[in-house]
Amino acid sequence: ARKIGQMAERSGLSREEYMTLLDQIWSRRAEVAIAIGKLAATARANGNVLLAHDEASPEERIYFRGLGARASEFPLTLETAKAARQMGEDVILGAPNVVRGGSH
Repeated sequence: ARKIGQMAERSGLSREEYMTLLDQIWSRRAEVAIAIGKLAATARANGNVLLAHDEASPEERIYFRGLGARASEFPLTLETAKAARQMGEDVILGAPNVVRGGSH
């Protein structure tokens, strides 16, 4: 609950407005995979390099590999990082998060 309050404050919205926005975003969650697929296809068509960020599992790594992401940036588990390396992919980690004690 405290984190929600902090996020609402950072956004400039009241807690109530922020919760309404979260509800609206959640109601559109089914659109996310389609949008990611379109974005990845456009990026590939234009010669852009794709990275995946904050993958939670080896299965998620496989999903993003299928979209053309050839590197795993900040995988959330050791198993995910190992899965990427086993496929010869780069794994990108950041020391600043370790120094700060976490992300964001």
